[in-house]
Amino acid sequence: MASPNLSATAASSSASSAASSSVGSGSRQITDIRAPLWDHVTILEKPKPGGGNILWRCNYCPFSKSTSYTRVEAHLLQKLRHGIKTCPNVSFEMLSDMRREVEKCKELLERSKARTVSLPVAPSDNSKRTKRGPVSQLEKSWALQDRKHLDALIVRAMFSGGISFNFLRNPYFREAFAFACSRNLPSYTIPGYNRARESLLKQERRHIETLLESTKSTWPEKGSQSALMVWSQLEFINNVKVEATMIKNFIMNHGMRLSMFNEFSHLKLLSIAETRFASVVCMLKRFVEVKAALQHMVISDKWSIYKEDASTAQHVKEKILSDVWWGNVEYILRFTSPIYDMIRFADTDTPCLHLIYEMWDSMIEKVKKEIYLYEGKEPNEESDLYSVIHDILIARWTKGNNPLHCLAHSLNPRFYSNMWLQEGAGRLPPHKDKEISQMRMTCFKKFFRIPQELAAVKEEYARFSSCSEEFNDPDSIHDRWAVSPMTWWTNHGQSIPLLMSLAMKLLSQPASSSCCERNWSTYSFIHSVKRNALTPERAEDLVFVHSNLRHLSRRTDAYKKGETRMWDVGGDSFDSLSGVGLLEVADLSIDEPELQAVSFGLGDAEDEGVELEETGNEEEA
Repeated sequence: MASPNLSATAASSSASSAASSSVGSGSRQITDIRAPLWDHVTILEKPKPGGGNILWRCNYCPFSKSTSYTRVEAHLLQKLRHGIKTCPNVSFEMLSDMRREVEKCKELLERSKARTVSLPVAPSDNSKRTKRGPVSQLEKSWALQDRKHLDALIVRAMFSGGISFNFLRNPYFREAFAFACSRNLPSYTIPGYNRARESLLKQERRHIETLLESTKSTWPEKGSQSALMVWSQLEFINNVKVEATMIKNFIMNHGMRLSMFNEFSHLKLLSIAETRFASVVCMLKRFVEVKAALQHMVISDKWSIYKEDASTAQHVKEKILSDVWWGNVEYILRFTSPIYDMIRFADTDTPCLHLIYEMWDSMIEKVKKEIYLYEGKEPNEESDLYSVIHDILIARWTKGNNPLHCLAHSLNPRFYSNMWLQEGAGRLPPHKDKEISQMRMTCFKKFFRIPQELAAVKEEYARFSSCSEEFNDPDSIHDRWAVSPMTWWTNHGQSIPLLMSLAMKLLSQPASSSCCERNWSTYSFIHSVKRNALTPERAEDLVFVHSNLRHLSRRTDAYKKGETRMWDVGGDSFDSLSGVGLLEVADLSIDEPELQAVSFGLGDAEDEGVELEETGNEEEA
């Protein structure tokens, strides 16, 4: 087996590139750092394949001879008694330069040798043993040296490829090695680059589709009717989006049409990738802003005389001049604006964790108001469109709601004031809301594990929520509405230190945006800057395989215990949930009901003897 050490040629090549800018006169490139003076003679005849002397002629005198490099050096550097005469035309200055050149090259060559590092080689029968005596029976039976070497090869591949340590917990990786170790495969080689990205990727997709057939077979019974109803109600949104995209592309993809549009509008049409936040809403908002410019453009003389793709141009003109189409655009923006505004606000660094619960209720009411106003319905009547949208919003809230939202809501003094309660029908103070109270108690039990502290904080909350004892002061009651929550706690919370400490932390926290961003996290994981050459079809296959492998893994017992427990959550920060901060877990668990159950102790397996899967089902219920 070839030595893994760096070869002398490679070392001298790298050192030579460094020498080219520091040795010799000007910026001359040294041909061979081991024999730099070859550059001062002309090679007349190269040696024969078997080796031997080289026929050369000095660049500074007519002398020529067939010798080795040693005689060239003696001729040019004026060395006597080397069996060759010295060059008479080399001046003292030239001699000094050549000597410095030779010394510099020797230094660089020595420096490059010092960087040579030997890599460990595979153990063999001829390897030197570090201990005396024969190989023990234990070493023979377990092949300890081979195991250590295999460990080194695995981690070396990880280190060189920048692979996360968490990859070692991947059950599919562990299964592959377990299979290889249980089979005799002496001539096996791993799949090549092209085979992995072509045939094996397609094969794995077909395999996963087969595994998913049992799940998909239930769709006609459980979801087909509801899916058709949802599509029938929301189809007009998709139609408007498709038509707006067609108009935008028709204008922007041709220089003449784009130039014509720019004459009528100082704003540009937005080209937003579909994976970006609220891309359809942003595009339609810009359409409304340039509506007048678009209409002036299509009724202008320039548009009339434009003959290229006349049928599409006529279709675009009809849509832009259609009051019905613009009415649909404005209607979509009206009932999506409350959703858009809330998510945009929650996605900032503004401390708003304590506002999320109330903002969500208000947002749903605003959506209902816009839809019912457009359809001309009374509040007690049914609206098919609103029912569909309401179900989607509630499903998202159920998936994204976190006990910390309810606790932060409970610690906002404003939500106990009469002014807030009277602003909307059906509003309840947090201590009278069943869902909020359950989640608040869950957080109390998580934060305060000592029974005495738990009892104390519950007593403090009782006084705070009921405005009793010291909180019955008129100034304290007035400030619940008049000042910010942080100001209220700073001025009036000193008598309830446990609750005040918790409130000061939660009321300064921004809301997590991971629930929104996770929709695109898988694709960004697959299609990154370093892998931007992936074709859309291959990227889609990789996302499909990656997502569904995780989905299938979560249905196995190995996902709930042992080394592979929740292997795909948390990355390298995953050691154990007990060492992760509560707010960090809240950020990770916003889309993971089962992880939320573990982190907040909702039916903890150790404390209550409830399995993780059962906890998840209880949380969903």
